[in-house]
Amino acid sequence: MLGGFQLSIFHLVGLLLVVAVGSNYSLLFDRQAQSGADRERTIVSLLFANVTTLIGFGLLAFSSVPLLRDIGLTVGIGAFLALAFSAILGRREDNARV
Repeated sequence: MLGGFQLSIFHLVGLLLVVAVGSNYSLLFDRQAQSGADRERTIVSLLFANVTTLIGFGLLAFSSVPLLRDIGLTVGIGAFLALAFSAILGRREDNARV
């Protein structure tokens, strides 16, 4: 039980999706740090991908069906946090290389 919610297999499936999305974000931030070119385009692409993910799963989070709501909440919050942590950790390594 976490915060009044009982975890189910669907939360775990949502977390697997968050891991996949987060790994893609971190790979793109790493590519950006290595090449240094097209920095703005990479950031805009990542923000656009994150916003569309948040819109899609955010709509599911407001569903009255418990299964859809659970998946929407898990993936929506996780995708946002994955982008934030990828940006933070990507910048930390970028500063360490200089």
